[in-house]
Amino acid sequence: MLLSRIDALLSEARKNPGLLARPVRIVVPSWSLRLHVAAAIVRSRGRSAAGVVIQTLHALAFEVLERAGEAAPRGMPLADILAQRLARTEPALRRGLDDLVDGYGAVVGTVRDLLDAGMEPVHAEAADEALAADGPYAATRAEVERARALVRTVARTEALMQGIGLGRVSTLLRRAVEILAADPERALPSRAILVHGFADATGVATDLIQELLRLGAALILDHPPAGSGGAERAFTERFTERLAGVSRFVPAPPGDSPEPPRVERFEAVGSEAE
Repeated sequence: MLLSRIDALLSEARKNPGLLARPVRIVVPSWSLRLHVAAAIVRSRGRSAAGVVIQTLHALAFEVLERAGEAAPRGMPLADILAQRLARTEPALRRGLDDLVDGYGAVVGTVRDLLDAGMEPVHAEAADEALAADGPYAATRAEVERARALVRTVARTEALMQGIGLGRVSTLLRRAVEILAADPERALPSRAILVHGFADATGVATDLIQELLRLGAALILDHPPAGSGGAERAFTERFTERLAGVSRFVPAPPGDSPEPPRVERFEAVGSEAE
């Protein structure tokens, strides 16, 4: 489906080269998929293609800020350090982590997840009240106290980052949404925007995808294959529900979905590679 859309858009540009002044953007979730899509386009056409920009969602956010004359948030790596230091001030976390080597490193992933989900200091009080009221029905007292301590750590980390003028990925994505909503034509000149390769996304990333859809972008949604685990399908269903508020989903035409590939071998280029 993606390649057929690209072919149609490139055919229009061949008839009217002036269209190349506004690129066709393909937005993908990862660098490795960016390379794969670029190779697939060239392979399917047998030659190079002009007027196509393939970028990750983060790269798109950086471009939006750059076009608005704003610098990207500084100090992104410092969020992890601040989260660990603030976690040490919470007795409920200190009891379980203080005696472990790099024990507070375990906090970092949760703090990142909650910030990427869109949690901000203004949400902390409501989250704490919900945990205090409903947490005992689902977890032990100690587990509830640790959860409440994590919420406080997240809120204090974000507040401290804002107070000293620093930010992280969630800050970048939120600001990109604000700029796009205010002046989309200047922030992201495009002839077409195709969002490809997403089956799920964090809260703030979904906000940015929603804004792209409001601007007329087309999302090609990847569904988990039949027979996959319920958790995978649940993530995609929640992702779809959020996007349904700003878009209308259309099933792929019959025969437009290729047969699932058969993996014969693969090579991992590092622990962070897909």
